Amino acid sequence: MTKIEPIYLTETLTDAFERFFNFSPDMVCFVSIDDCYFKKINREWERVLGYTKDELLAKPFTEFIHLDDREATFKEVERQMNGNATIHFVNRYRAKNGSYRWFDWNASPSLNGNILYAVARDITEQRKAEETARMSEEKYRALVDNSPDLIIRYDCTNRILFANRPIREELRQLLNIEEHEYIGKTFRELGLPADQCALWEQDIQKIVKTASPFSKEYSYETTRGSKIAGKLEFEKIAFKLNELINELDMLFDPVAFNKGIVLDMHIEDNVPNILIGDSFRLRQILSNLIGNALKFTIKGRIDLVIRKVSEYGTQEIKLEFLVKDTGIGISQYKNNEIFKSFSQADSSTTRKYGGTGLGLAICKRLVEKMKGEIWVESKEDEGSSFYFTCVFDNFDEKNYTEVREDLNLKIVQSKMH
Repeated sequence: MTKIEPIYLTETLTDAFERFFNFSPDMVCFVSIDDCYFKKINREWERVLGYTKDELLAKPFTEFIHLDDREATFKEVERQMNGNATIHFVNRYRAKNGSYRWFDWNASPSLNGNILYAVARDITEQRKAEETARMSEEKYRALVDNSPDLIIRYDCTNRILFANRPIREELRQLLNIEEHEYIGKTFRELGLPADQCALWEQDIQKIVKTASPFSKEYSYETTRGSKIAGKLEFEKIAFKLNELINELDMLFDPVAFNKGIVLDMHIEDNVPNILIGDSFRLRQILSNLIGNALKFTIKGRIDLVIRKVSEYGTQEIKLEFLVKDTGIGISQYKNNEIFKSFSQADSSTTRKYGGTGLGLAICKRLVEKMKGEIWVESKEDEGSSFYFTCVFDNFDEKNYTEVREDLNLKIVQSKMH
């Protein structure tokens, strides 16, 4: 009885190699580095490019390469001559029908450096799919970019990945702005000369710090709509109202003085000095309103008045804040529009005074989160009066015993937190 040996025992190493070489789904070849001719190719070359084996072996392989890819290919061959392997080098080869196929190469030189062992994979369909996707994305981006709507894309960490043209034009000075740039921008918008900025910057820097995150963080939140409004976090920490107002006076009084404008801040006697709430948000709202008043007021005065509206038992108190100016005023038809994102009373206002039109929309969201409302009474050329209300918790010494120092301000924190 004849014993049948398995094929791997009877097949010679040469036969096995030939089988692997010819039936590989990729294009396998040996190339002479000296004269750039193919020395051996498998059947896949004929199938993919349409040439016969003899036609491919009759010319230097460089003649089949796309003109735009030849220089890069020559540099890659030089690397191989120095003993370096090639991993995922991409170029184009001309097929017999005149079209070009994209090849992804892996190659390694022989020990003596004369022969290159190479494997190429046809990735033409993949590249076509990528190009189709790229063109579709470009069309989509162009559509989105030119949309009159405000469109913004975020990643899972709330970092902006894409903002369309209307947003980019408005936020160009706000996105990724450095603190010192913000300070300079603040003074420039308010008309403060550069030589005086240096004199006051050190004293007010700690205050302006609270405004800088406002421009960056809340400009994002405003454009994102109602979903973000629900995510805003508000602190309840005891603070002294008069010290907050003194900080604002320190910030804005030099600017008002420079413009020849009277700036007066008044707290009515029945308003408690210690309140429980988010002083950071309150400072942001007031900074925006007072900053706008200074920007749009050429002469006259600006007044901040704080009064008590009502109390809700012993737990809460509602305060009303009024920022009144003698500036350019607002048309009555625009009084409600100015609280919308990227809106100003007039397009000429943006050209003349600058700004993004974001501030009041941000203020509106912050006020609403503080259980209040904001509105304006104004006439053109007669000035504006911006009102807003906020609800705070009343201070109760029994529940607030821990005191800490923070920037020389006494902050009293609740035991209930």
